[in-house]
Amino acid sequence: MKKIFIFFMLLFLLVSCGSEKEETQKQKNIEYTFTPTDETSVKLQGKVPLDFVNGEMPSVDYLKKVATQIMEDNPKYENFFIYFTFPFVEYHEKASSDTSLYYLASKLKEDSDFDISPMYSNLEFTKLTFNENVIGHLGINKLSTIAPIVVGTPINDIISKLGTPTKMDDGEHKDNCMYYIVNDNRQMIGILYLYVKDNQVSDVSFYSPIIQYSKSELTDIKSYIMGSKKYESLKIKELTDIYN
Repeated sequence: MKKIFIFFMLLFLLVSCGSEKEETQKQKNIEYTFTPTDETSVKLQGKVPLDFVNGEMPSVDYLKKVATQIMEDNPKYENFFIYFTFPFVEYHEKASSDTSLYYLASKLKEDSDFDISPMYSNLEFTKLTFNENVIGHLGINKLSTIAPIVVGTPINDIISKLGTPTKMDDGEHKDNCMYYIVNDNRQMIGILYLYVKDNQVSDVSFYSPIIQYSKSELTDIKSYIMGSKKYESLKIKELTDIYN
């Protein structure tokens, strides 16, 4: 009788462990839509459309999980190039690049892990209108809400106010950062560039690669950003409409 009892106990434990393992495997799986755009015997390239996850932009960790899942679901390939896209833009004039690109996850055979690179840091070269739900994310802010930014302000205070910068500089200027700036109609009007020294803002710059502001207009915008001019006093056409 005792042997029968032990047998059933062992059987129960084996079934329980199997169920737990199956449940863990299910939880590891992430739902995604992957569309291949280029395939060879060793390379798989494609796109994964994304949207907000629990009200937030998908994180790099989330993208890595999706990329890893795609790799595991396609074991015959050695090299992976996965482009994640996101509906940033409501409208844009003819663009030289895809305005929906978010991140590229790439992994070659010899790599131990995916390299995740941002692809949205070239949007300033296109006249565009952002979707409303991305304002406040990825360093995208309305000009009317960012002032004042005063020299000497801790950069962490600025990041708390404006969010994570769109892009950090490289090399010896790695502490400097930039934000995408839009007007109240969510149209891209320029770049806010913050110079940082000793963890504090040392200078402020505003510019645009596509809008030809006059020298006096740029001076007025900088004066507003730094708190010495009211937003309502800015008489600049692009602060209302960049297209006409």
